Amino acid sequence: MPNWCMNSASFVCPSKEIYENLLRSIKSDTWFQTFAPLGLDPDGWDYATACSVWNTKWSARDVDINDCDDNEYTVNISFESAWSPPTGVYRLMNKNHNIEVTAYYDEPGNCFFGRCMYVNDYRDGGGGEKIVSDETYDYPNDMKELEELRNSIGIGSDLDDYMDSTWTNLQEMWEEEEVQEDQEEDQDDEEEDQDDEEEVQEEYQEDH
Repeated sequence: MPNWCMNSASFVCPSKEIYENLLRSIKSDTWFQTFAPLGLDPDGWDYATACSVWNTKWSARDVDINDCDDNEYTVNISFESAWSPPTGVYRLMNKNHNIEVTAYYDEPGNCFFGRCMYVNDYRDGGGGEKIVSDETYDYPNDMKELEELRNSIGIGSDLDDYMDSTWTNLQEMWEEEEVQEDQEEDQDDEEEDQDDEEEVQEEYQEDH
């Protein structure tokens, strides 16, 4: 069984037709195959091809449509993918269908998370040049690293907010580990005291 990567993605479609097609494919669990086909027969699947095209070996699972707007042609979803985020799917959605993608991911099994964007830049009269951004970070190992990491990505940023529950879980885990270490140290001290007491008693018995 794979580690499951948690994902949250927002799509902005360029037309009503593409928007409706995307919604339809998400609801029918054919989203990957529709917008990032593997080039196989309709029922075909190949591990190496899927990993190469999608950047994950299987289609999305446990997909929830959190919000959609029929006027703005936007769709927000959450889902799980095997081992890694489906960045290959996002790339092809933007390249071939002009769908803008902003996505966040968190993979607790291998301890990494990040944010990726596939958008079109129309600023300063630009012609919609495609901008690709993919930021991946490793989990912190202690409170100091967590503070430095949050400062790096921006405390209160969208990515920081997305990872909020993970930050809480990590802090609780570190606190539990610290308590356990303290208990083990106390137990070691008690055992040493007991050994010292037994040694004193043995010496007393030898002298008497």
